[in-house]
Amino acid sequence: MAPIGAIAVYQTSRLSDALAERATEGLLSATIDAVTDEIAAAEGVIGSASAVSLYAQYRWNEGTACQDMIQSVIARHTGYSFVGLLTEEGLTCTGAENLSALEALDWPPSAFAVPDTFLVSESAGGPSGRQTIIAQPVFSDSGFNHYVLLRATSSRLSLEGLATSRRPEGIVTFTADGVVLSSSMADDMIASELPAALSLSELASAAGTVFADANGAGEPRHFSIVPIHDDRIFALASWTAAEAKMPAAGSRLAPWIFPIAMWLATLAITYVALSRLVVRHVRRLGLRMRRFAQNRNISEIGETSPLEPSEFRDINESFLAMAEVIIQDEAELENAVHEKTLLVREVHHRVKNNLQLIASIMNMQIRKSRNSETGEVLGRLQERVLGLAAIHRQMYSAKTLERVPADSLVEAILAQTLRVGSEEGVDVTRNIQPLSLVTDQAVPLALLTAEATTNAVQYLGEDREGRAFIDISLSERDDGNIRLRVRNSVSAETDVSSEGLVAFRKQGLGAQLIDAFTRQLGGTLNVESEEGTYSLSVTFPRASFDNEEEEAQNNDPVTPIRATSAGRS
Repeated sequence: MAPIGAIAVYQTSRLSDALAERATEGLLSATIDAVTDEIAAAEGVIGSASAVSLYAQYRWNEGTACQDMIQSVIARHTGYSFVGLLTEEGLTCTGAENLSALEALDWPPSAFAVPDTFLVSESAGGPSGRQTIIAQPVFSDSGFNHYVLLRATSSRLSLEGLATSRRPEGIVTFTADGVVLSSSMADDMIASELPAALSLSELASAAGTVFADANGAGEPRHFSIVPIHDDRIFALASWTAAEAKMPAAGSRLAPWIFPIAMWLATLAITYVALSRLVVRHVRRLGLRMRRFAQNRNISEIGETSPLEPSEFRDINESFLAMAEVIIQDEAELENAVHEKTLLVREVHHRVKNNLQLIASIMNMQIRKSRNSETGEVLGRLQERVLGLAAIHRQMYSAKTLERVPADSLVEAILAQTLRVGSEEGVDVTRNIQPLSLVTDQAVPLALLTAEATTNAVQYLGEDREGRAFIDISLSERDDGNIRLRVRNSVSAETDVSSEGLVAFRKQGLGAQLIDAFTRQLGGTLNVESEEGTYSLSVTFPRASFDNEEEEAQNNDPVTPIRATSAGRS
């Protein structure tokens, strides 16, 4: 619609400009009709002055001949009340008696410096109008000689006999210098009918135009200016709005009103049509999709309305079919996941039962063993088996298999380990922060906790104050890493020197298992000792739940462990 509206605005604007141009031409034509007699009189006077100047070019200094010539001109043209010659010394060869009045007229300052045809006007008083003096320069072979002066008396312009149907309020003829030559009004009324803001000399440069302005009395008028003779004499007519019949000032906005109104109406119709035929149905379809995304209930999608376009009904039916397929696929996927979860839980449950059975068999073998060293080795092995059983028991009891509550798993391991190996009178402190880890980190962490706690129980002793304690903590540090620390008291006889620590790191099955589990976690092992205290801590980064499989593949493989009975096992 924008191009059509632009074309309509352009065409209407062109039409409005054409009408305004025709109105201007009509007003200028009516002005020329009103001053037809003035045009003929001006051309006659200037023509006569030119003819006299040609004759005076050769006879101006012949006194009698000059007088005869002037008398003959006056005799043929009764409208000329004065004919004479003007030199720099004054008037000569004149047919008038009152020379002082003519010499007192306001001659242009450059009249003799730059000779040219000029006109001077004076009021004649009463109904006789004004008297106009035309000065025509006379040249000879030697240059400028003098001016030929003709004084023509013009009656006041009459507007009664105009042939045109339009009649101006007033007409004034004037020169390019702003000198009034004739008028249809009395001299004291001329200023009140002329434009208030412009002088006649300024209006001379606007010949051939029509403009609106207030007159000297403050009344709105239309003024038309036409040239009468070359660029020397002009006519100014003053018109009321009714007589001028010019387009109103705001008529230039009219071409824009209809196209803009049509454009706004088109926008409104388009908006209503889009809202009823498209937007409303798109919103309904979006609402149905959101409802389905929230609760996966096809019944809440709603039925389509028969008023909906066929395209939207087709889209809604396709969406319903897609929703049914999605619900069916999700149900099958949930069933598959549920079955997998049940199978994995069943595996953990059976493994736990088998490990408990193995632990029971080992317990029977320990009772039958006659060698104390063999019984001790079997007892340590039984503790590890029971620890594994506790882990599998926690695994099949967990709500999800992807996120394992590491704190519950560690608590179960500690309960198993401390129940088997601790004695009365031991102060056990546990500070386990709730943590969730992936399976590939939770299981090695539980086994690492079991080995570290077993070592702490095995080598537990009383410090110098006679106090026996085990301090176990699991927490997340500020940098996001997880730290497990096991501290226990040792007797004064236990070797906690640096050499003893090195021996611990290199010897013993428990030390090798701890080192292997630390590498599997991707952490660092730190062993510290003070007088009466032994501390083991492992710090490792938490694996992302989204990259559980990738983290499991990137973990270092567990180093094969060789059984040994030497050192702290």
